[in-house]
This record gives sequence, C-alpha cells and structure tokens, in this order.
Amino acid sequence: MARFEDVDALEKAVGPMVTITRGPDGFAILEPKEGATDDGDFPSLIEDEDGNEVDLWDVVVEHLAPDSVLVVQSIGADKLRYLSGNATAFVRRADGTVEAARIGIDDIYAKAAEQFSISVECIGVAQYEDLPKCLESPPERTRPSGG
Repeated sequence: MARFEDVDALEKAVGPMVTITRGPDGFAILEPKEGATDDGDFPSLIEDEDGNEVDLWDVVVEHLAPDSVLVVQSIGADKLRYLSGNATAFVRRADGTVEAARIGIDDIYAKAAEQFSISVECIGVAQYEDLPKCLESPPERTRPSGG
C-alpha cells in the first residue's frame, strides 16, 4: 500500500494487468490481475497508451505522492527446491527524483558472514546439493565482536 497523487490516472496507466484497491486519502493497494502472467506475479512490462512496452514499476512510481514509499515483494520457487525472493522499496521525492532500495533472500549469506565473523564461503547454501566451499580446509574462525 502506498499513497498516490491520482489513483484514477494510475489505474488508467497500468491498464488491465493490475488490480487497484482504493483506500482513503489516495492510498491504494496494487495486485496482479489473475492470469496477467503465468506465475501469478506482476508483469514486468506493460503497454503504454502508444502501445510501447514500458517497465511496470517505472509507470507506478511516476504516480506516487511525493515522499510516499511503495514496497514490492516477490517470492518464487522452482518445484520448492530453490526459493527466490526479493523486496524493493521505491520513493519519489518532491523534486521528481526516484530512489530505490533492494534486498533479496540471498542477502542472508553476506549478513551472516559479517555478523558472525565467518567467511561467506563457509556458509552452506540452502539448497539440496550445495555444500560450503571451505570444507576441504576450513579457515580459522574469529570470535564475534561484542561478546
């Protein structure tokens, strides 16, 4: 949910691929329309009024109210074996500039390595056949700071 300057204009711009549920004061929730994509996610591209393909989120962000933040989350799986997920937050500033912050489910490996003072190569990947790359000769562990 985010606040938009003109929900009618947003609805016209995103066309038949996105369902918009209106809230008070310009707030709206966006959901992909059933059948818009094969995987049930938002389409990455939509057609503009001239029939050109444009990035969905570029269009949506143009309609954000200044300093309103839109968070988009997506998760997927390949036969529940390999999970993927990410989140992106967008903000459109009063001067029209757009900023984005992105994180992914795989960011946990770098976070764990940093927080636990362990080489990222020594952290097993959460997939069936992958083992930590450092098993042949594990490096010495350093003690975490602060404890």
